[in-house]
Amino acid sequence: MNRTLSRRAFFPAAAASGLAESAPAVAAQEIGGIALRGPVPFRFDSVIATAREMLLKPFASTPVRGAELPEKIDFDACQQIAFKLGSALFKGLRCPVRMFHLGRDFKLSGKIAIVEGGQSRDVLYSPDLFTPGPQGQADRR
Repeated sequence: MNRTLSRRAFFPAAAASGLAESAPAVAAQEIGGIALRGPVPFRFDSVIATAREMLLKPFASTPVRGAELPEKIDFDACQQIAFKLGSALFKGLRCPVRMFHLGRDFKLSGKIAIVEGGQSRDVLYSPDLFTPGPQGQADRR
């Protein structure tokens, strides 16, 4: 029996279970040491419209900014860079959100936004969210 849960399965399940609604209120421009951009208005209708527009266009890959740095971070080096668990989004809930550093094998970043009350705030990258080197490996535990 396959017990893995894909992102495509997780988000509808989270919305249906009320998990998304149980996230703590986000009024500040920072949460748990993570800087946020925004707020900007958010509507699900806009997400659907954007998805429909993207569906009609051929795929165009996003250029990798600063591609030379991730190229220097191989798999072993990336394993030494740990996200500081104290900065996890929604820590204390059942599924806290942790981030992973870019590297040679994973050069494209994802975008995370916190949506509440019709407003969206993008989570901003900061090197301060990660512990490099052998200490990073210890911070994972």
